[in-house]
Amino acid sequence: MGLLHCRFAEALLIDADNAPIRDPSFLFEEPEYRKKGAIFWPDFWRLAEDNLIWRVMGVPYREEPAFESGQIVVDKRKCWKALRLAAHLNEHSAWYYRFLHGDKDTFHLAWARLGQPYAMPGKRLEALEATMCQHDFQGRRLFQHRNSDKWRLDGSNRVIPGFQHEPLCRQFLEELRRLSTPETLDIRRWDAAAAPPALRATARALVNATWDYHRVGHDRRPLRLLPDGLVGEGKEAQEIYWHLHLGQSGPELEFLSATAITCRLLRGKDGVWRGRWERYEKMPIELTKIPSPAGKAGVIEVGAGKRCGKAIITIMCTFWAMCLTFRVHEEPTWQNRPTHP
Repeated sequence: MGLLHCRFAEALLIDADNAPIRDPSFLFEEPEYRKKGAIFWPDFWRLAEDNLIWRVMGVPYREEPAFESGQIVVDKRKCWKALRLAAHLNEHSAWYYRFLHGDKDTFHLAWARLGQPYAMPGKRLEALEATMCQHDFQGRRLFQHRNSDKWRLDGSNRVIPGFQHEPLCRQFLEELRRLSTPETLDIRRWDAAAAPPALRATARALVNATWDYHRVGHDRRPLRLLPDGLVGEGKEAQEIYWHLHLGQSGPELEFLSATAITCRLLRGKDGVWRGRWERYEKMPIELTKIPSPAGKAGVIEVGAGKRCGKAIITIMCTFWAMCLTFRVHEEPTWQNRPTHP
């Protein structure tokens, strides 16, 4: 995870769909942060008292807000052990996420398990349509986390009443769209005509089916793969393209965002494709064929010369320094990093 492995002693993490309305670097000078070494912000919900994760972690139930991890400020010199524990929980997400709502709860539980202090602004988050607004220690809005309507390059985002600086955000988005045409992105698109013969039958089987895309411990949705390497039904920001190639263990299926590989899957003897996300939560993935209703099966030919006229690329906005904004503390590199717990 970026917070753990970046070379800076102090870091401010901001999700790519999170828009600060002013420079947030003053948070590094907040007295509560200087004293405790971390700032977290509250979520809408709390972990239930009867959730088994309290027993798993050996932590008595705590009547306190859960963390919302769209933004985190941390001094790693003070919080190294808690960050390592949070990393462990995320690295084993296939098990822990059965009790949790993603990575945000891993920070909460890691800090609770080790008794690591943290600061939290007192004002509750403000809910706009599809957006969570967080505040500074003086109760002023600071972050606008657009978590339920992530920025899209095709310009189809809804206008959200009360969202500050939305015209400026859309201006940045248009600038990014002009710079991010498919020709400028290093993406491997599936090309049936250029594919090895050994992969063509596998590709036809993938395209001629509807698949259950299961992010284990998180969610699932139906997915359709189009003949030209695009994902159709079920597409989201991290699954825009698909690509097939021969690996050491046989065919490997990749899903890609507009900028990077999201996951690699291998087909098991039972016909299920399995793998793991290579980014963010690194959750296990299972891709299972959904049986077609009787009489409804269709065939799509994957052949040379088949091309879509236009493709709409949908990605999470990256113009706010894709996930990480760092601050150097005293020295350009962190030379005295603590050892692993």
